[in-house]
Order: sequence, then C-alpha cells, then structure tokens
Amino acid sequence: MLHPKYRSLKCCTKEERLRCQQYIREQLKIIGGIATTATVVQEVEPPPKKFKVADDLFSRFEDDNSYGMEENEDQATGYESDEYTFNDKKPDELDRYLAMEIDKSLLTNNPLDFWKIHSKTFPSLSKLARRVHSIPATSTEVERQFSSAGLIINQCRTNINPEQVGNILLIRSLNRVK
Repeated sequence: MLHPKYRSLKCCTKEERLRCQQYIREQLKIIGGIATTATVVQEVEPPPKKFKVADDLFSRFEDDNSYGMEENEDQATGYESDEYTFNDKKPDELDRYLAMEIDKSLLTNNPLDFWKIHSKTFPSLSKLARRVHSIPATSTEVERQFSSAGLIINQCRTNINPEQVGNILLIRSLNRVK
C-alpha cells in the first residue's frame, strides 16, 4: 500500500485492505507519539455554540409536540425529519494519500523516490514508508556468517576445498541453533 504503483491493492480482498490500513494507522500513531491526556482533552469537540436568535426562530420546528400537533398527527402527515449520520472525521495522511491523484508516468520502480518528493505533504507516512522500503546496510546474522567463514579460511587453511568449507560452516550453524 505504501508503494505508489500498488497502493490500491487490487488483488486483495476488502478485509485485507482494511487490515493493511489499520496497521498503517497504528504505525502512524507510534511514529507520531502517544497522545497525552492534555491533547486528548483538546481533541474533544467543543460544546455547540448557541445562537439566541436561531433558537427562538427555529424553535417551532423542533419536535416538542407544540403548535396543536399531536404525536399521532405528526406520524400520519409524514413530516418527520429523517436522521442522517454525519461523519465529520478529518482525513488523516493515509486517507489523503489514497485519495491523491498520482501521475503514473512520473513514478519510478523505487518507491523511496516518491516519498522523498512528498515528505513535506505526508511527513509521518513518508517516515513509515522509509522504514518499510529501506534495507539496512548490514545485519548481525550476515556479519556472523562472514566472521565464521573468516575464521575457517585463513592463511593456515588455504588448501581446504570449497566443499569442506561449506560442510564446516553448516556444522557450526547447526551447533548455534541447538
């Protein structure tokens, strides 16, 4: 999903896409840091503003069974208002990235090029993409294997054939696993 060419995950099911989005959002929270209680309190919506004029003006439209209408009459006339859920969730970086129009002709095979260009637009998402798509320069396991081989092949043992070196390395690695 963090590769701009494959961000739609067309081969995946909807459930897999949602799990991927959930994982990315969790990682973004970790990158952004855990919100303190002070910021959580600030994120709570403020109480709705009261307009005295609007309250008086629109009070006759409220459902309080006034103005001579009974409950049964209200239901019979069909003037009930329908309730609609309104989702006012602000789009996060992932939503903006998924909704973004990307010119496919400008994309390269390296997704890190895209994230370098868009690091200002999506700061947290670009950090996560660099973590996912970057390869560490070295790893300890590879270093251990090379050091084992270095101990076996030295100036004193230059006449050992390659098959024997492979056998010795295999035995040493099996001993480490035990």
